[in-house]
Amino acid sequence: MMLQKDAERLVLVPWTYQKNIPELESFLEVVQYLLGLYCSVWENATQPNLIKNLTRTLQNRWDDSMPMNELGAAAQELLKEITTMHRARYLLTGHISASQCAEHPERIQSINVQILLHDTYTQQWALNHVISLKYFEPKRHSLNDLAPASWMLEELMRSISLYLIAFMNPESVHLKMSDIATFRLGSSFDLLVDIAKVDKLSTASARAEGYQLLSEESPKNCLVYLMLGRQLKLNRKYIQATRALAQAVSSSHFPRRMRAQILNELGSCVALSGEREHAIDHWMNAIEADPTHILAYMNIAHAYEELGQESKAEHYLKQVLNYAPGDTRVYHALARIYSCQEKWGKAIAQYKLQLLLDPSDPWCHNNLGTCSLQQENKDQAIKHFKRAQLLDPKGEAGQYASLVLSGMEGNIEEYISSMEM
Repeated sequence: MMLQKDAERLVLVPWTYQKNIPELESFLEVVQYLLGLYCSVWENATQPNLIKNLTRTLQNRWDDSMPMNELGAAAQELLKEITTMHRARYLLTGHISASQCAEHPERIQSINVQILLHDTYTQQWALNHVISLKYFEPKRHSLNDLAPASWMLEELMRSISLYLIAFMNPESVHLKMSDIATFRLGSSFDLLVDIAKVDKLSTASARAEGYQLLSEESPKNCLVYLMLGRQLKLNRKYIQATRALAQAVSSSHFPRRMRAQILNELGSCVALSGEREHAIDHWMNAIEADPTHILAYMNIAHAYEELGQESKAEHYLKQVLNYAPGDTRVYHALARIYSCQEKWGKAIAQYKLQLLLDPSDPWCHNNLGTCSLQQENKDQAIKHFKRAQLLDPKGEAGQYASLVLSGMEGNIEEYISSMEM
């Protein structure tokens, strides 16, 4: 059973481009970079390194000079593999080509952006649309430089977003597009090319150095500081990441959902720097920017749980259920709080709700088994531990269940005490 939070998930698949016009490569990199930003505003956030990782995985396995929908059986196999890896409903890819002037074939008349959306349920191309860009920065000496003005890139991303939202979530077009309409890049095409190139560097340290250099060259650019902060966070340099993200979020360029994302990341860096109570303020600000921002609620709840304020933690976790009743993490976190309070019946109820949404989770069965032991319900405990064994026979969960079952052959109370130690 697919979880509700994954049901409409969108995954970005590497795009292709017309190889006989090499200048299109830089434009392609910018489009893929911007898609990651824009899609995260209205859809489940895409993994930051997903496109790069998929590019490495799929390298040399398909003709990347042709649109994916023209590759036949080879593309279908690749798409099935990606679907299995990431449990996505929709896969977004596309193709960049150019139209040349009839009188002057060496000159580019327009850039054509083909949007391709693959529906994994039907195994069909659900969307196939072409958007043409015909205007370029006036400072360029030649149209062949392929540098659209920033406002054209913003229009392109809004158009792509509109087509995707209208197809995937038609009932929320107005709400989500109104958010995207406030997105301002505040960056020239050349700077976006530089950001996209740094984003593709192979090592974390190299990317951090690249963003640091770009921040010195463009000290007022919020996108550069955002990427720098995220990279520093990945490098576990939380104090420096805090400064960069604070600089990014001070800008008015970001719409409310992305602002909430940045504030949530900022709070995480502050918490990882050891200032948990101060981090809560940033997470509260994230909720103020976007009341549906689930991670901020969960981070606040976790912080209060660590501070020993379980009632507050419980309150914020229950807030998540107003927006994401299918998010299994909430039921797991509530069950953990009740278990710490030795409220075993309430913990079991939450684990059972989690299991309804994801019956294949072996650790949930282990947790139910442990709670059942605490209630001295040996039959239920054995049932759940055996289920965990079946679901994960060679993994950690299955091995843990086997260990508990072997221990239960002796004195149960003695074994429970040893587990708690």
